[in-house]
Amino acid sequence: MLYQTIKRIHFDRFESSMPKNFINPVLDGWSTHFYEWVGAAYYEVGNTSQSSMHQVARILNSLYVGFNAQDLFLRLDFTSSPDPLSEFVVAIKRPKNITIVLSPLRGILEKFEMEDEVQVKTNLKPTFKVNKILEAAIPFQDLNIQPGEMLGFQILVKLNGKLLEEYPRMNLIELTVPDENYDLTEWSV
Repeated sequence: MLYQTIKRIHFDRFESSMPKNFINPVLDGWSTHFYEWVGAAYYEVGNTSQSSMHQVARILNSLYVGFNAQDLFLRLDFTSSPDPLSEFVVAIKRPKNITIVLSPLRGILEKFEMEDEVQVKTNLKPTFKVNKILEAAIPFQDLNIQPGEMLGFQILVKLNGKLLEEYPRMNLIELTVPDENYDLTEWSV
């Protein structure tokens, strides 16, 4: 009897990893030196499955997530150069909903957050650069997130308001916001 579905349900087997130690990358949009992102959590985006709404050719190849006591650092490696009109979104879901929009063409970094049921937009210092890769720094202070809090987010790529990619698709990248002693207790060689 055919009571089982033929198509298997896809479960995102994504697992977050914590950065191993503090990093301080040069935000120039290039892989400046080998050790620049050593210690950051690394995610291979190109091997994840896509839903039917996603395009066939991926834009993101890999993602690095790192930090120091003050900043969250993101590095997006591309499979090919993104459209100049592309915007990159950090969709924070935990500990509160905050949307950070990096717009390379406009050269701006915007924060959107709900306050008293009203969406408030704040322009942040544009601490990012896009060349071969995208490198960005987002101060934890601008997110009003304290050491010890769990930060959970997704990375979205949009073009003219249309979602092209999201990573991870079914989960969140999660990390605990570090304090100034993190580098002393968690370290690697």
